[in-house]
Amino acid sequence: MKSVFYTFCITAAIITYSCKQNTNTNTGNDATKKVLTKEDSAYNDAIDIHDEVMPKMGQLIGYQKKAQQRIDSITKLIQQKTFSGTRDLKQRADSLLFELKMAQKEMNDWMTGFNADPKLPTAEERTAYFEDQKAKAAKMKKKFFAALDKAKAELGE
Repeated sequence: MKSVFYTFCITAAIITYSCKQNTNTNTGNDATKKVLTKEDSAYNDAIDIHDEVMPKMGQLIGYQKKAQQRIDSITKLIQQKTFSGTRDLKQRADSLLFELKMAQKEMNDWMTGFNADPKLPTAEERTAYFEDQKAKAAKMKKKFFAALDKAKAELGE
C-alpha cells in the first residue's frame, strides 16, 4: 500500500511540474518575443545562410566523386582512342570537378574565417562585421548552389 501511495505522489508531482512548465513557454505572442538588435539580426542572417548550405555538403561531395569517376572513365577512353570528342567531354568533367571543389573550399574557408564572437569594441563594429560575413556567405551560397545545379544537370539525379 505504501508503494502505491509513493507512486501516486511521484506521478502527481511530475504532472504538476509538467503543467507548470507548459504555462511558462512562449506561445508565439509578439509582445513576449525578444527584440533582436541589428547585431543579432546580422549574425542570425549569416548563420541562416550557412544552415542552408551545410546540409548540402554531402551531396556536393557525392557529385565530386561522380565527376571524378567520369573523368577516370573518359581518360581510359582517350588512352584507348575509342571515341572521338572525348577530350571535350573530359574538359567539361574537369571543369565541373574544379567548380565543385571550389564551392566546397569556399564554404570551408567561410566557416574557418567566421568568428561568432568577434572581440570588437562597439556594437556598430560587430554589426558591420556580421553584415560583411552575411555578404560573404551569400556569395558563397550562390556559387555553391550554382555548382550543385550544374552537377545535377551534367551528372543527373
